[in-house]
Amino acid sequence: MEPLVMKFGGTSVGSLERIRAVAERALQAQAEGVFPVLVVSAMSGETDRLLGLARSLGGAPDPAEVDVLAATGEQAAAALVALAIQRLGGKARSFLGGQLALRTDGPHGDARVKALDPRPLRRAIGRGEIPVIAGFQGVSAKGRVTTLGRGGSDTTAVAVAAALGARVCEIYTDVDGVYSGDPSQVPEARRLTAVGYDAMEILAKRGAKVLHARSVTLARRHGIELEVLSSFASTVKRGTRVGPARIADGNPGLAVACDKQFAHLLVDGVMVELRQSEVESFRRAVACKSAFAQPELAQVSLVGDAADSVLAAEVMAHLAREKLPVRRITAESGAITCWVDAHAALAVMRALHDRFVLPHS
Repeated sequence: MEPLVMKFGGTSVGSLERIRAVAERALQAQAEGVFPVLVVSAMSGETDRLLGLARSLGGAPDPAEVDVLAATGEQAAAALVALAIQRLGGKARSFLGGQLALRTDGPHGDARVKALDPRPLRRAIGRGEIPVIAGFQGVSAKGRVTTLGRGGSDTTAVAVAAALGARVCEIYTDVDGVYSGDPSQVPEARRLTAVGYDAMEILAKRGAKVLHARSVTLARRHGIELEVLSSFASTVKRGTRVGPARIADGNPGLAVACDKQFAHLLVDGVMVELRQSEVESFRRAVACKSAFAQPELAQVSLVGDAADSVLAAEVMAHLAREKLPVRRITAESGAITCWVDAHAALAVMRALHDRFVLPHS
């Protein structure tokens, strides 16, 4: 029987009570005849706490050492989940990225998975153990600890599923699926029963935080279907399936996403759009005293098969009628993106959802 990879996010392991619930769910899956393989994030808030410690020392911290520090959050969570499984009478073993030869390339803090050795996991499964893997981390070609970026445990889980030949990877979080908008910002948002790889990848890149964008790319490459589920439900209920376009045929609608991590930089009279994290390095690179940041920007995107240049014109007209300020609108395959001042992002998102998403739901 093939293994079932189950990834649990930070809120899912955010307390000892939640960790015990994860252990119970894993043992239940094992009792039902599957081979659970767990991937866990750091406990909710732990990564921010660790990064705050690094910043509190002052100066620009060494990215390589920051990765070593940040990776300990997942290490602690994996050990605690393994201990909880053992306490409940099961057999479990925790694994770090290096113990699975999870090789990466790319910069510290944003590395990419290149390879993974599944043999230690197969041996653990053969002994009746439940492997509990620390997500978000790997090892560079130089043997240094690397991290995969925010949400990178999703990518760890998909890489594990691919290496073990699993067809499905379950992603457990604090919501019961992918919605047509952020439910905390758009009360009318509806859960989607299925989303195609293309739409989900765009949503993830444009601010939807349910899945790490690279995990979707990797899942498509290996033909792995993802299922986003709630770890807080008392019983396992179906969530949102993410996979080939055929599984999304019953859900042809649109969805909205918002990313507020942008700023305008005025350089000698020319506007440049950058991520906020890049503003200071760009200033230094251009060595221009007249470069200064403008108000924070946001990208509000309308995503789906119907998002094209024709619909973009309707979007522009609708926002003008609603007297909502938009700096620029761009259209590409599967996405219409509105550049707006950050303070107007919520109003624009709700206006797009009410006018263009709900009629298609």
